[in-house]
Amino acid sequence: MDIPVVTVDLTDLKKCTHCGRFLPKTEYSKNKNGLQSWCKKCTNEATKMRNKQRYHDDPAYRDKVLRAKNAKYYEERARAIANNTEGPRLRELVRLTQGVDIRYGEDVNDD
Repeated sequence: MDIPVVTVDLTDLKKCTHCGRFLPKTEYSKNKNGLQSWCKKCTNEATKMRNKQRYHDDPAYRDKVLRAKNAKYYEERARAIANNTEGPRLRELVRLTQGVDIRYGEDVNDD
């Protein structure tokens, strides 16, 4: 029985220093000295974990992420305020903070 022989060119492979796997060089990002030492998959996983930790620990970063996710809402709100045509949600919030019950149009503070 003949066993098929597979030849592998080891010059096209590189070992990831994080996971220890030998992968084709196309699985590594480039840097100024050649190729990164971690494969793309390990780099992406580490970046996701670092960003999750930063999101949890840093309120300024968390606010930045939330603002980016809700950029459309903030743009519409800024446009409405600039044009003095605040949306119904903003008008409702202003009325509630002034002590007027929106549902009945009555003053909440009267007893």
